[in-house]
Amino acid sequence: MSYQRAMLVRSALLAGAKGNVLNIGLIERYASTVLQADVKSPEETEWNEAKSFDEIPGPRALPIIGNMFRFLPHIGEFGNQPVMEQMRNLKKQYGPIVKLDGIPHRRTVVFLFDPELSEKMYRTEGRWPTRIAMETMALYREERPELYKGNYGLASSQGKDWHNFRSKVNQHMMQPRTIKPHVGQINEVAQDFIEKMRKLRDPETLELPKSFNNEMNKWALESICAIALDQRLGCLEFDLPTDSEPQIMINAVHDMFDLFYKLEILPSLWKVYRTRNLKKLFHCFDIMSGISKRYISLAREKLRESTSMGNEELSMLQRLVAIDEQTANVMIMDMMLAGIDTTSNVAASALYHIATNPQAQEKLHQEAAKVLPEKDSPVTYEALNKIPYTKACIKEALRMSPIAIGNLRTMQKDIVLEGYKIPKPHWKSLLKNKSVISRPFCYITRIRVSAIWRQTSYGGQFEIDSPCHLVVMYRRMLSVIVMTIICLQF
Repeated sequence: MSYQRAMLVRSALLAGAKGNVLNIGLIERYASTVLQADVKSPEETEWNEAKSFDEIPGPRALPIIGNMFRFLPHIGEFGNQPVMEQMRNLKKQYGPIVKLDGIPHRRTVVFLFDPELSEKMYRTEGRWPTRIAMETMALYREERPELYKGNYGLASSQGKDWHNFRSKVNQHMMQPRTIKPHVGQINEVAQDFIEKMRKLRDPETLELPKSFNNEMNKWALESICAIALDQRLGCLEFDLPTDSEPQIMINAVHDMFDLFYKLEILPSLWKVYRTRNLKKLFHCFDIMSGISKRYISLAREKLRESTSMGNEELSMLQRLVAIDEQTANVMIMDMMLAGIDTTSNVAASALYHIATNPQAQEKLHQEAAKVLPEKDSPVTYEALNKIPYTKACIKEALRMSPIAIGNLRTMQKDIVLEGYKIPKPHWKSLLKNKSVISRPFCYITRIRVSAIWRQTSYGGQFEIDSPCHLVVMYRRMLSVIVMTIICLQF
C-alpha cells in the first residue's frame, strides 16, 4: 500500500470513528503499521534501483578461456605492460569502476579508481577488515603448529583472529616511542651504508653501479634485523660469502617474493598438489623461522638478565618476547617479510628522486643542517621530530613509487558503488589519478610552500651529483625511512 493510499484510508476511518477514543487509537496504530511496512530504508531503495553486478564495465570473459589471454605476453592487450600501466589503461577504457573476472583460480575483482567510492567502501567494511591474505603463508603456518600454535600473524590472518593478534602487539608496534631504543642502532647502520656508498661510487661520474639495488636490500635487511632481532648481522660487509647467514637470508627474501608472485598472483596448481615452487617457498620460510627462533632465544636470556631495565629501554624484540614466544616469532617474521623488500625499494626510490632533482637537495640540506650541525652529528630521536620537509619527501616518494598498487578488501555485506550492486567482492584503489591529483606524475612536496620536483626518466643508475655535505642528509633520510616504514607498516 502506497503512502498516499494509507493516508486516505486513515482519514476515512477517522471520519467514521465519530470521536471514539478507542477506535481512533486502533486506526492510528493500523496506519502506522501500514506506513512502516511500506517505507524502505535508503540502503534498500538504493540496492533495488542499482544495476546488476554483471553490468559493471570491464573486459568481458570469453567462454572457456575467460580473460587470461588478455594478460599473456606478446598475445594479450595487457600482456607486455607493467601493472601500473595495466591499471591506467583499464580506467581509461572502462571508467572509475572496473570488474575483472574469468582468471583461473582467482576470484572476481572490482577495481575502484575514485576516492569517494573508496571512502564509501571503507565506511562499509565493518569492524574487522577482510583482505586477500597470503594463502601460501597461512598454509605454512597451519602446518607448523609447534612454531605458531594458531597465531598466523597480521599478514595471513583474517577477521577476529587478526584483531586478537593485532591487539597483542598494538601497544608496541603503534607507539612512536617504541623505536627510541633503536635510533642509535639505525644511525650506525646508516653510517656504515653511507661509507659503503662512497666506496661503490664511481670517482669520476659519481654514479652507483647497477648492482646497487642488491646493496639496498642488504642495508634494509641489516636495519630491519637491528630492530626485529636486536642484532647486527654484518650484511654491509664487502664480499659476503655465499654461505654466510646474511647472504642466505638475503637470498631467501628475494626467492620468497618471487615465489609469492608465481603462487599468489599467477595461475598455479599449488592448491591441487604440492608444486615445486610451493616447496621452495616453504624452504625459504624454514630458513627465516630458524634464524628468528635462534635470536628469540638470545633475547629471552637477555630479558632475564636485564630485570633492572625500564620499560622504555627494552628493545622491540624484548617487548614481544615478554608477551609470549609464539607472538614474538610471528611478529618478527611479519616484520621481515613486510619490511626488507619494501624498505629497500622505497629508500631507492626516494634517493633516486632526490638525486635527479637537485633544486630540492638544498632545502633538504638546510633542514639537515639545523638538526645535524656537524657531519658526524648522530641522528637522535629528538632530531627525527624536527624534519617535516624530509618526511614530506618520503611521503611523495611513496606516492610516486608505491610499494603496492592499492588496498584489497572483501566486503562483509552488499553495497552499491557507482550505481552498481557489489555483493561482497574485492576492490583495489590506485594512487596516481589525474582526476584527483592535478600533476600525478610530478614529484611534489608541500610544507608551507610548494616545491615541484621534475620527473626524470629512469636510466638504470643513480646519478649522485650532490656535494659531499649531502651525505649527511642521505644518512639521516635513510634512518627516517626505516623508522617511518616500521611505524606505519602495522
